[in-house]
Amino acid sequence: MTTSELLTHLRKLNVTLSADNGQLIFNGPKGALTANLRAELSERKAEILKFLHNAAATCAAPTELSLRCISTDRDLPLSFAQQRLWFLDQLEPGSTVYNVPGALRIKGPLDVGVLKESLEEIVRRPHAGRVGSDVGGLSGATPCESNSAKQQSRWT
Repeated sequence: MTTSELLTHLRKLNVTLSADNGQLIFNGPKGALTANLRAELSERKAEILKFLHNAAATCAAPTELSLRCISTDRDLPLSFAQQRLWFLDQLEPGSTVYNVPGALRIKGPLDVGVLKESLEEIVRRPHAGRVGSDVGGLSGATPCESNSAKQQSRWT
């Protein structure tokens, strides 16, 4: 069994491992670590500590998979979640099934101008509010995030 397979097996047993000053620390349900597993952990302690150290270094290091700004001067494809909601709206137009009502109580002084700017920024950033469709006949319906479907501010 490789180190990765051993750690996967321990994860399935709800056992977590961590390293602290060269010590291997494990937490899990009582009885999850059998004598054989304890012996294997003891045998592979150095290997597991190195694996945990490398994993922590990899997670802490900046990656090239960071988010990038994209141009919004063209229509963008929908995410799978947006496609699903668009499809359901085609089945039952105007349905409010996916509307989630809510309320927020704000205590203390309120700067209405800052609140308005904050809400406008929230509306400006996510593209979900700009979903439209370029319909060229029924078979040509293509859901997309349409740059032309701009949201107007409704905050008063």
